[in-house]
Amino acid sequence: MWFLLIASLIWGGSFGLNHMAMCYVTPAAAGLLLCAVSMLMFLPFAFYGPARKLRLPLAAIGFLQLGLMNYFYLGSFAHLDGHLVALLNLSAPLYVGIFADLFERRRPWQRLFFAAVSIAICAYALGTGIKGRCVAQGFLECQAANLVYGLGMVLYGRLMRAHKEIPERAAFFWMWLGAAAPLLWALIMTPWSNLSERFTWAPQQVATLLFLAIFCGGIGNFLWNKGVVAVSSGALLAFTNLPCVLGLLFGRLFFGEPGSWPRQLFALAVLLLLLWLDIKITDVRAKKKFFAAETCTFLP
Repeated sequence: MWFLLIASLIWGGSFGLNHMAMCYVTPAAAGLLLCAVSMLMFLPFAFYGPARKLRLPLAAIGFLQLGLMNYFYLGSFAHLDGHLVALLNLSAPLYVGIFADLFERRRPWQRLFFAAVSIAICAYALGTGIKGRCVAQGFLECQAANLVYGLGMVLYGRLMRAHKEIPERAAFFWMWLGAAAPLLWALIMTPWSNLSERFTWAPQQVATLLFLAIFCGGIGNFLWNKGVVAVSSGALLAFTNLPCVLGLLFGRLFFGEPGSWPRQLFALAVLLLLLWLDIKITDVRAKKKFFAAETCTFLP
């Protein structure tokens, strides 16, 4: 539990820092730095884990879950304050559930409805600013990040369950290697004038980017994955939402980001309620299915 708490505190503070960092660096450049640092951290374990045939699937999952996700996620900070990005990220577990249902050939009507409600609530939390072009772009980038993250998370879970012999610290190198591809392409397509104007190598700028890459990217992910296996599903649900809740509070209280407390607290409460209802309904259906199977077992 302590691993999850430390990771949540690190990630909770990262929202405000990311908003500051995106003022003077492009999302592709920041994402590539994150990839480079994370790959160096996991390089010693790279060749002691997955077989060669699994390296390409891991890289493909990293392309989605870490590459495209970070591009959209980091890009949203150029248009939205950090606490708003944290609030919008609360709907990510619903996307994970939708893709999990699709892969299991279940109809995800319940989660699609909850996801639609969460999008409407997030739009309400942004207030009248959602009509602005920049704010709308940030809103859409957050939803795109949640979408590709959900797909990548489900694919990663299915692959790791099928190959339990793969240590996660070894899998992460190949995932970050795949993540570098879309970010490198985005950096190549960025006009040089934008890069030179927005990156000046100021000490505060470099220190912020290195902190985000080392602690939020490498150490944060490692602590999170280490803590996930040691807690119950209920505790994991609470900790999954904790970084976003902390990000909202840190952004308003410590980074001085403006916003409407009533709107955002109302949206936060509704989003947490939707996630809780989704877990409860899913648990009830699982129990009904289990008891139905048990009943059939004892029938003559």
